[in-house]
Amino acid sequence: MDPLGAAIHVLVVYNEDQGEATGEGDDEPPSSREADLEVIEVAHGVAAALEARGIHARLLGLRDGVGPLEEAVSRGGVEAVFNLVESLGGDAQREGEVPEALERLGVPYTGNGARALRIAIDKGRVREALTRRGVPVAPGGVVATGAEALALVASAGLVYPLFVKPACCDASIGVTQESCVRDDAALVRQVERLRRVGDGRSVVESYLPGAELNVALWPDPQGASSVRCMDFYGFGDDLLPIITYDCKWTPESPEYQARSLPAEGRVPEAAVEAAVVAARAALLAIGAEGYGRVDLRLDAAGVPRVMDINPNPDLHPEAGFALAAAARGYTYPELIGMLLQRALERSPYAYSPLPGLRPSRAGFAPGANP
Repeated sequence: MDPLGAAIHVLVVYNEDQGEATGEGDDEPPSSREADLEVIEVAHGVAAALEARGIHARLLGLRDGVGPLEEAVSRGGVEAVFNLVESLGGDAQREGEVPEALERLGVPYTGNGARALRIAIDKGRVREALTRRGVPVAPGGVVATGAEALALVASAGLVYPLFVKPACCDASIGVTQESCVRDDAALVRQVERLRRVGDGRSVVESYLPGAELNVALWPDPQGASSVRCMDFYGFGDDLLPIITYDCKWTPESPEYQARSLPAEGRVPEAAVEAAVVAARAALLAIGAEGYGRVDLRLDAAGVPRVMDINPNPDLHPEAGFALAAAARGYTYPELIGMLLQRALERSPYAYSPLPGLRPSRAGFAPGANP
């Protein structure tokens, strides 16, 4: 066995600041509780995958801040951190505090740095960054009130239907079937409703009628890629083919039937290729240096437009990112190993490749487990 696999000690860090429901009643926007709970399960899965490669892994949950992480590192024995933290103190906008702390401490960590995480959580900043780089996005903008939304429609010449979503949330919080609006009254109602979600701002943009694509890129924006498309089979005529909160987190909902399938053979090849190009450019535009997932949707002309960037995507073995890697022939332990190897390569220390991984221009090719 490679001596690195036997010697390296990795701390798997995750958030255990489970959010509570924001209120009672059907009109209350959901919290991130379901997503937060899944992070714990993912952390155990990542630790098991590392152990399967002969790497020592232990878990550390964070709640209100990075103090416990700093203490763990100060005690010694932590040579790298596998960062799964998506929020601190229930606030997703604080996830950048973890990579900042690790950089101060000089510890290699997986994923992306604070700048990319902070830009990605703010969809307004994402739109600005992508527009500067010429990456296609849906026509629209960010507003704080219903009146601002109506002014945007008039000034930008937007045509209904439009899509309204929180400007500073992830996990599809605040996204429902009502997010697609068809007149001024519905637009104002949805924007005002979302003033209780995230920082209170909303993204208002043209509804894109085409296929929804997810591009996974690893171990960094220039690495291996895999494109999947969403299959909304079973939705029926009364449900729009969109990814809502219920679609991700509510098993009893009919929207939960949506599934992710390989895009090849289901979407035109030119659109798949264009989606990969746009996804790479999108991650680079926000300063990403690690793995990520980019969500896109085809417009009426078949052009893929970026809807969202996730520089800290769900790594559950049954979630889209792991499924995308599996479609390229990577086992879950191999995927986790590649992400860790990328972290070690970025560090100022000289590490050898982890067991069973071979560097290549397109990331890392799978090899035998130790």
